[in-house]
Amino acid sequence: MSKGEKQSKEEYLTEKRFADGVKCPHCNGSHIQRNGKARGYQQYICVTAGNTFPSRQTR
Repeated sequence: MSKGEKQSKEEYLTEKRFADGVKCPHCNGSHIQRNGKARGYQQYICVTAGNTFPSRQTR
């Protein structure tokens, strides 16, 4: 698998996860801001709850 294919799959999964827009997985809030990157994945912070979460789903 090439790096381009892996990136495409990651982009697909991110788009699928946030199909209805980025929402906090903790409180379902929609007041979200980008919060840098960690291990190559976009990080977000929920302004309402103060929780951070990545663009990819974790187990």
